[in-house]
Amino acid sequence: DQGQRGMAFIGASEELTVVGDRLEGYQAGLEEAHIAYDPDLVLKGDLTRVGGYEATKLLIERSPSPTAIIGVNDLTALGAIRAAQEGGLIVGKDLAIAGFDGTVAGEHAHPALTTVYQPVYEIARQVSAMLIDLIENQAVSALESLIRPRLIVRDSTLNSKPVPPD
Repeated sequence: DQGQRGMAFIGASEELTVVGDRLEGYQAGLEEAHIAYDPDLVLKGDLTRVGGYEATKLLIERSPSPTAIIGVNDLTALGAIRAAQEGGLIVGKDLAIAGFDGTVAGEHAHPALTTVYQPVYEIARQVSAMLIDLIENQAVSALESLIRPRLIVRDSTLNSKPVPPD
C-alpha cells in the first residue's frame, strides 16, 4: 500500500514448512500488488540476526537496491535493520523492513519493527488441548483451526518513500 516496488525476501531453508509458507505468502502478495516476482530478490538466511545482516549487506550493495525487505522472522529482520543502518540508510525512510512472529525484541528495536504477529501461545494452547483429547481417546472438536495473524505496523516501514517505478 505504500508503493514499494523492489521488495526482497530473506528466508532460510525451504525444508522448514514455515519458510516455504512465508515465501509463498510473499509471492502471493507481490502478485496481488501486480509486482513481478524477481528470484534475485530472494536470499537465504538462517533464521538469525547474522543471517539477516549478511543477506541485507548483499541486497543494499545491488543497483538498484530494494526499497523494502521482508525477513522470514523478526530475528532476520532485526539483522537487516543493523546492516541497513551500518550502510548509511535510514530504516523506515530509505528502506522499509518488516518481519514475522511479533517478538518483544522487534517492539524495542530502533526503529521499532513492523511485524506479522503470530499468537504463539494461543496456537500452543489449542494444539495442546487437541493432543490431550487424542491421548485420552476423546473426540477432538476440530482437527483444523485457523488462527489469524495480525499485522503490527511500526516505524521500520511507516515513513518509507519508495523509488518510483521506471
